[in-house]
Amino acid sequence: MVPDTERAGFIAIAFDLIAQDGFSIRDALKHVTALGLRTKRGRPVSFQSFSNLLRRPVYAGRIQVERFGIACQGDFEPLVQPQTFDTVQVILKNRAGSSKERQLNNPDFPLRRIVHCDICKRPLTGSWSSGRTKKYPYYRCQARDCGQVQIRKEQLEAKFVAILSAMSVSSELLTLFRGIVRDLWKDRKRQELSRREQLKRRLDEVRERRDKLDEAFLFEAKIDEAIYQRQKKKLTEQSQKAQAELLSQARDDIDVDRVLEFATNVIAGPGQFWSGLNSDQKVAFQEAILPNGIGFDGEFYGTANPAFPFKALSAFSGDDSRMVSPTGIEPVSPP
Repeated sequence: MVPDTERAGFIAIAFDLIAQDGFSIRDALKHVTALGLRTKRGRPVSFQSFSNLLRRPVYAGRIQVERFGIACQGDFEPLVQPQTFDTVQVILKNRAGSSKERQLNNPDFPLRRIVHCDICKRPLTGSWSSGRTKKYPYYRCQARDCGQVQIRKEQLEAKFVAILSAMSVSSELLTLFRGIVRDLWKDRKRQELSRREQLKRRLDEVRERRDKLDEAFLFEAKIDEAIYQRQKKKLTEQSQKAQAELLSQARDDIDVDRVLEFATNVIAGPGQFWSGLNSDQKVAFQEAILPNGIGFDGEFYGTANPAFPFKALSAFSGDDSRMVSPTGIEPVSPP
């Protein structure tokens, strides 16, 4: 089987972006389109066509024809590793489920799945209670046999912002953090530049060998056609691998200063950052920063177990205190 040399590298990159780098299908398509992926007519690949491309088992070296009951491993080199291909299939299969996931996120109560009752360990739910003149939003423990937590939405969320704010680090540590990241990034870019130069030299060598091979077969008749085709295939495969790796280097061409500015703004004031997000963004951010959630006993939050970046920075700064919300905010009964 002869691969599509013009698109093989882009498709391999797309699989890696989705399976290894966490890109969405749409973002991966935008990235490889920017790199140069086009249809045979030179047009941008549509989202539906791109999704269909990602489902083709031939890229994992598999031959599959369902109507004839054929499913076997081909005798050709796969474009992507089978494990990578299978990972992408799971993501594609679950893509429809993402809309159901969004429906579970009530925009009025962004904390209702991240915060759990510290007594019964069940996630809090949110609802509106009718007062004398209007309705009031409350977070509650959803277990009927518990009922330990019942607190106004604004109070629980104010306490949550205080928890996030307690994770912020000093300006001195942020300056050190930025310096370390920049040094590591510069070192990585030097290594990548060296690797790119190495790949370019390899491509030049392969082209030179290919030219000599053509000359030996077409003009000097020093080799027969079988040897010519075998060597030509080997050189083509070497060229494809080098081109794919060279293209993949472009994925890291980002503005590290802009990324650092964003990251330090988040780390310097995670509470303020959370407050400025919309409901869906709040859910995504709080799940990233508190992947195991956090307990609430009706008055205080329990000890937070933040994600690695915040935990590492906190440990580095020597802050090992228990993070609880400010006093003076008590749970109340419905008006």
